[in-house]
Amino acid sequence: MSGAAEDSRVTGSLFRSYVAGLDAMGLRAPVRAAVSARVQALMDTPPTHREWLGGNELAEIFRAVVGQRGIEGIRQLGYEATRLSTLQHLRPMIQATAALHGNTPDVLFSHLDALCKPFFRGLRFEYAAEGPRTGTLTMRSTYPMGVVQFAAWEGALRHIFEELKVKSGVLEPARVAPDGHSGTMRVRW
Repeated sequence: MSGAAEDSRVTGSLFRSYVAGLDAMGLRAPVRAAVSARVQALMDTPPTHREWLGGNELAEIFRAVVGQRGIEGIRQLGYEATRLSTLQHLRPMIQATAALHGNTPDVLFSHLDALCKPFFRGLRFEYAAEGPRTGTLTMRSTYPMGVVQFAAWEGALRHIFEELKVKSGVLEPARVAPDGHSGTMRVRW
């Protein structure tokens, strides 16, 4: 596997976090049975943390999870994957950003590009405040994403509220553009 492919989208670290999420949800075996031999091999022997993957590997896992638990299962997988692994790496950056710019959700949503850059290629985040406790988060992607991929993000992004101890935080399901290259989520707390 070449780690420098132009179309690489996610790190091996992120792939590993989703496999850990499957374990936490008790879904590794049924998902493994539903994915290609290539993804099975990656699940058995995960890529290195710094290796870049094309992104279709996660799409296969997501399809299998939808088959088992529906779209809410994807949100839970995004949440669990972030909680078990990715958050360890993001937490220091989240804390530094909050300390420098303010300890509110809008600050972190405004800095998602910088926070997520080490884990993804081809994604951009834009946050527009609409009021003191509301706004719109737009994700733009160089590759098409569907409702399922956005649902994983919806689950993962719940951690922003949790890290700031905001119990009233809501991230509405994404409205995905017809071409799949962007999705917009309303945020309130």
